[in-house]
Amino acid sequence: VTGVQTCALPIYAWSKQMLATCYKTFVGTNNYLEHVQIPELSKGKVIDAVLRDIPIGKTASGADISTYYVDILIATDRKHDDLVRKIEANELTTLSMGCVIAYSICSKCGRIAKDETEVCQHVRYEKNNSFYDAEGVQRKVAELCGHHTDPSSVKFVDTSWVHQPAF
Repeated sequence: VTGVQTCALPIYAWSKQMLATCYKTFVGTNNYLEHVQIPELSKGKVIDAVLRDIPIGKTASGADISTYYVDILIATDRKHDDLVRKIEANELTTLSMGCVIAYSICSKCGRIAKDETEVCQHVRYEKNNSFYDAEGVQRKVAELCGHHTDPSSVKFVDTSWVHQPAF
């Protein structure tokens, strides 16, 4: 689909407001192995998603800082014997998610990019580096997926059992 990117790398991020807006799109998506997104190869379904507000520290003035995590409940069909055995034996313990986005926004300059050709120099060359915003707060350069005022700008499309997770 033109104008849609797949977010599966650690260089992408979601604002708390965006994640609160779109996390329920996980529900009903397929569960795969290593993001092989072929419906006939689905291993199960995501049957629920819950947003959790996790404390991660304090500001210099003592205010709480938190981030959101999304917990998902995955039903992996037992007919996939080898996969289930690896999950139960803790040989496969990590998951990855896939989503489609209509556009990304640079956390440093605010540039909107619908595809890789439209990204700014910050996203292209400075991802994960720190900068100070206009209020003097240290932040990371990242591609923010979608915007909370545009709920359809992010849609989660799968959760996969993976051997090498991005996060």
